[in-house]
Amino acid sequence: MARYLLLRLVTLVCVVFVITVFCFLLIHLMPGDPATAILQTSATPQARHALDAYLGLNRPLPLQYWTWLVNVLHGDLGTSQYSGLSVKSIIASSYRVDIELVLYSQVIAFLVSVPLAIYAARRDGGKLDQSATTITFAFYCLPAFILILWLVQLLTLTWPILPGVGSDPFPTGLPLWDAVLTNLRVMLLPSAVLAIGSIAVYYRLLRNELVVTLREEFIIVARSKGLTTNRILWRHALRPSSVTLLTSMGNNIALLIVGLFVIEDKMGFNGLGTQLVNALPNKDYLTILGITLVTAVTVVVVNFVIDLITMFVDPRIARA
Repeated sequence: MARYLLLRLVTLVCVVFVITVFCFLLIHLMPGDPATAILQTSATPQARHALDAYLGLNRPLPLQYWTWLVNVLHGDLGTSQYSGLSVKSIIASSYRVDIELVLYSQVIAFLVSVPLAIYAARRDGGKLDQSATTITFAFYCLPAFILILWLVQLLTLTWPILPGVGSDPFPTGLPLWDAVLTNLRVMLLPSAVLAIGSIAVYYRLLRNELVVTLREEFIIVARSKGLTTNRILWRHALRPSSVTLLTSMGNNIALLIVGLFVIEDKMGFNGLGTQLVNALPNKDYLTILGITLVTAVTVVVVNFVIDLITMFVDPRIARA
């Protein structure tokens, strides 16, 4: 197990290094240049040359990368060329919105998909199984940007049950409990919309694995010992059937991060997606680079954590 952990950790470091190289090169392949974007109408050749020298953009590309990487390792992502704020502070103020949306959406997805998959697998081919399969397939095909618009119209305008577009999920000046409740109410709608695709994926994966597991010999032995069906499902079949579900979480969370940008835009949240959209037309390279890097590293770290969880669920993976 220690060898497996060391190997995964080394792989993580190598992947992160490759990500930094690709992010840096991709940013430099973008059309235009930061000096022209910053100076705009004052972008004379002399002014651009002076600004390039000030920003270090006139140095060789490997040297630029090395300087940037050293700064990143020291926690310095640079300064926004457009707003003058540090990229680190921009990301810190926006990152928590994305973290909460992903976290809440996954909690909702598991609370719905796991019990539903268990009871559907218990009655394989029954009415509940067929209905759940049809409904989750419809959810998977439903675009999030259409659903969020419809639910915002229904639940914030027609029936003002939840806070509307532009509500602050992190209110200040409120008692702790009131702030937590406000945060949950604001995040409930976008998190539920974001969770719908995950519910469909997790349900189908877990349901199919459970159906196969329930036909295994150790389940037949458990039944012969007089164990109840619920005990067999929750205590004996769920753990070996959840490996595929866990391994799919990494890819699913990567897709969720892309979907976050749409949700943030429709709900008026100031997340990383909003910051990225604002930075692109302004050629704010350091902000774009910082957001891209943090997002990519987050996906890699999440996959690493999921690999560790999967290893503890099924120790045979570490011995493979």
